[in-house]
Amino acid sequence: MVGPGTGLGVAALLRLEGRWQMMASEGGHASFGAQADSEDEVFDRVRRECGGVVSAEAVLSGPGLLRLARALDPQTTYREPEAIVTAALAREPAALATARLFVRLLGRFAGGVALTFKAFGGVYVSGGVGRGLGPLLDEPQFRAAFEMHPPHEQLLKTIPTLLVTYEEPGLLGCATLAKEFAAAV
Repeated sequence: MVGPGTGLGVAALLRLEGRWQMMASEGGHASFGAQADSEDEVFDRVRRECGGVVSAEAVLSGPGLLRLARALDPQTTYREPEAIVTAALAREPAALATARLFVRLLGRFAGGVALTFKAFGGVYVSGGVGRGLGPLLDEPQFRAAFEMHPPHEQLLKTIPTLLVTYEEPGLLGCATLAKEFAAAV
């Protein structure tokens, strides 16, 4: 699970000793940087704003969406991530450029998470920003970035990516866990 929202959550659901167990992480705080020449200037600007170090969360969260907008256009008038999402869905050029960069970076990060956990069951994108940008997450650039991890492209082509659209998936998980505990008592 990769959850861009107010931060960037990363977790895995693992089958251990016959039970499903959630493995939480601080994966959103892993270092993250440019991989294409077209990203160099953007990441230089984000790096300066972040005091020299860029984590995945610094660009793949609500505040990260704003950082990307400012990095692409220092004169941007956007002040809230929701405004960028709304404008991107309305095909406003500056917001759409920001959203497309975000989607590409999210795909790259999600591919790295898939490799980290060997997530053969899939990588689920959750979080408010992920849900908000949902229609744009279907674009081929997300999958292309997800799979672009040489030499593991063929492996990543076999791993599905899914968007969680339920508003409170954590509450469903808590209810399932409570039911499991109740049955064990």
